[in-house]
Amino acid sequence: LPKLIDDLGNVELRSHMAWADTLAGTSIANVGTTLPHGMGQPISGHCPHVSHGQSLAVIYPAFMRFTWKSSIERFAQVGRVLNPSLEKKSDKIAAEGCCDALDQFLKSIGMWMNLNDLRVPESEIEAILDHCLEFPDCTVNPIVPTREEAAELYRQSRTN
Repeated sequence: LPKLIDDLGNVELRSHMAWADTLAGTSIANVGTTLPHGMGQPISGHCPHVSHGQSLAVIYPAFMRFTWKSSIERFAQVGRVLNPSLEKKSDKIAAEGCCDALDQFLKSIGMWMNLNDLRVPESEIEAILDHCLEFPDCTVNPIVPTREEAAELYRQSRTN
């Protein structure tokens, strides 16, 4: 994706992104999604000017820091993909490093933002939180947040 952003006319890179999108859609159709989608969808629902991709970008940094300890091996794998310098590190270090690697990735593609940047009113957060907790996506996360924890994730997403 970062290479494509630098070369939007590159048909080969666009084809790779289209294939990645197809694989992602197939994965979602077969296994569903987790917490970021459950938290992001009501943001876009209450604030239609916020795209789904933007809502995910806003939620992911807080989600990563909340979740990585409950799924170290998987987060380590992703961390190593995002940051090859984590390859020889322990799973715990690579999983924790995944959080910073994702932050850097979001910055590299111009998606580092927060709820304030997206003009999501503080007054909408309670209603967004109510709808978030209705989504089954939240219940299949490696660690299921309480209402208070989900509220804290939204607070953290206000200013990252």
